Amino acid sequence: MQELKRTMGDVNSSSAFEGTGYLNPTTDESYDENEKLNTLEEITLNGVIGKDNHRAITYLEIRYPKKPNSPFLCTGFFVGPDTVVTAGHCLHNKSQGGWAKSIKVIPGKNGKSNPYSHALGKTAHSVKGWTEHQDPNFDYGAIKVESKLGDRIGWLGYEWQAASLSGTKVTVQGYPGSKPSGTMWKDSGSILPTEPLSIRYTIDMSPGQSGGPVYKSNHNAVGINAWEHWQGDKNNFIYNSGTRITKSVFDNISYWKGL
Repeated sequence: MQELKRTMGDVNSSSAFEGTGYLNPTTDESYDENEKLNTLEEITLNGVIGKDNHRAITYLEIRYPKKPNSPFLCTGFFVGPDTVVTAGHCLHNKSQGGWAKSIKVIPGKNGKSNPYSHALGKTAHSVKGWTEHQDPNFDYGAIKVESKLGDRIGWLGYEWQAASLSGTKVTVQGYPGSKPSGTMWKDSGSILPTEPLSIRYTIDMSPGQSGGPVYKSNHNAVGINAWEHWQGDKNNFIYNSGTRITKSVFDNISYWKGL
């Protein structure tokens, strides 16, 4: 799917929504605290403090053609009734056969408990910058789910700005594979000097949090968490980074949201 460039007038933000109520909770039939799912970050690239149960942030179980019985773990976040934003590498991975075969979306998962039920992915979308070139600057996409679960649980907003985001206070939140399975964690800090298409930060993260939101205190995302960067080996950490929500990214998310 190619990089879409759509004119949205002067709109530069889409507001968060709290949701209208809870759904029937469910629990996993089988669960092992010591079991760790495979993560896409172990195949590609990818670097938490303070637990939260923000229900618009989702645990993603992803199955690829080459490993249909071995789920990969990522994070996503609702931006509308039936639209979940995540990292592109959580949806399309050439080494695993391309597009994901199935995606299970579990908002606000807390260990064995799925307090807000779940939804299955219906279609996945990304851009050629990722699917054809694996360019980290275009590592983003969206999932359309089969039900309008977001109407009940709410969603995060998202925004873009032409000015630098350097120094902006943000939170990175998601499901790190280094913590007990299925638990949500977050950490906060400031954005480092920004690049045109990416944002950098030293906020804690670990494999499994790819696709999670990088959001401000107004609950608007300004980026999609994706990568960690090391110099030499993994004993010399530099920073983590995500895809910046530019006008093009904003327009694409808004387009997918409207499908």
